[in-house]
Parts: sequence; C-alpha cells; structure tokens
Amino acid sequence: MTLLEKARTQAETAHARLREALLSGEDTTGARRALTEAEAKLVELARESTSVGPDPEIEAAIQSEAAALVAETAEAIAARVNAFSPYPRPDPVEIPLGSALAYVRALRRHAAFESDLAEHRAREQRIQTRLDDLAARRESLVIRRMEGDERAEDAAELSLIEADRRALEQMLAEHRAARPVETQDQRRHVENWNTTCNEAEGHALRALAERLQQHTITLAERLVDFNREIRVAPGGLGYRMRVDQRWRAAAGQGVW
Repeated sequence: MTLLEKARTQAETAHARLREALLSGEDTTGARRALTEAEAKLVELARESTSVGPDPEIEAAIQSEAAALVAETAEAIAARVNAFSPYPRPDPVEIPLGSALAYVRALRRHAAFESDLAEHRAREQRIQTRLDDLAARRESLVIRRMEGDERAEDAAELSLIEADRRALEQMLAEHRAARPVETQDQRRHVENWNTTCNEAEGHALRALAERLQQHTITLAERLVDFNREIRVAPGGLGYRMRVDQRWRAAAGQGVW
C-alpha cells in the first residue's frame, strides 16, 4: 500500500470515528482533531503525488499486465487462425500496447469504483438502519405514554431522538449526494480494446483467406502442368493419375 493510499485510509477511518461519536453521543473534540490532521496529510500527499507523477510500482504492474494481455490475445488469435490451415499461415498478429494499457487502467478504475460503490451502499444502509431504530424507539415511547406510563425523562429522550433523527437524515442526504460515479471514459477504453481485438482477428483471418486462395490457385496450376507433361513424356509411361472429382476440371482428366 502506498503512502497516499495509507493516508486516504487514515482519513476515512478518522471520518468514520467522528461519525461513530456523533451517532453514540460521545465528545467529538478528539475525533474532529484527528480528522483534521488526517485530511491535511491526505491533501499534502495528494499534491506531492500529482507533482511527481504515477506510482512507479503501480505503473510497472500495469505495464506488465498489459504486455501479458497483448501476448495472450495475440496467441489466442493465432491459434484460431492457424486452425484453418497447416502451412500458409499469415504473419503474427500485432496488437497496440497502448490500447491494452488503457484497457488495463480502465479495468483497475472499474474495480476501484465497484469497491467504493459497495462500501458506499454499506454505509448508507447503516445510516438507514440507525434511522429505523430511532423511529422504532420513538414509536415505542409514544405508545407507552399513550397507555398511561409516563416518565420524567421522556421529554428529554424524545428531544434527543428528534435531534439524532435530523442529524442522521442530513448525514444520509450528504452521503447519497457523494455516491461514486463511473465515468464514461472507463467504458470507452473497454469498448476500444474489444474493437481492437476484433479488428486484429479479422485482419488475420482475411490475410489467411488470401494466402489460402493464392495457394489453391498455385496448386491447381501446378496440377495442370504436371498432367500435361506426364501425357507427353518420352517412353509412353502410360501413367494416369487418379484425380478427385472435385479437381477434374482443373486436372484436365477424367475420373475412374
């Protein structure tokens, strides 16, 4: 984990502790101070990260993953193409590394988005659960009082429930407004990679079809020349080749 990722985790932890203090009614002074310090550190590291560029280890991993993806994809396409013919195979497929790099980065961003979204939904559910608990507590208290069981601390408890409810509803609204959003840029890179692979395979298949066609034409011409020379060879060999019916016209001989 990089320093920036650690700082981000610490800021999230400090924020969660402050939320816990708010939910539990504890003194929030220490939690607020810790959050301020963690967020300041995160901003500092984010600024440094922007100035020095991407993390070398992460970039190296992306480069390696993209290179492996290109090799695996080219091998898969070659296997499909070569399955059609044992000899006149086209040149190896070339796939742009840049397209694979963009695709790998898009996959990583998508995975991060899915993780953030799952965490966001879990937090939203927790806030909603807390609101449901408050509503149940208030309903229970009101029913008890309506049945004649009134207590001196009821007014203070109702006031606290109402204050907590307002704070939690505001927290829920802010949380929903901060819902992670996946950019169209990520989807575009995935679509571009799929298009690149399809075009590479199509190019390889067309190249193979052209070579097979030319090879077939050459074989047919050689077969005609062969039969012509055999028929007029000195010494009257009397050789007649048994020709497949599909090649009768090209060979210039009958079938028997």
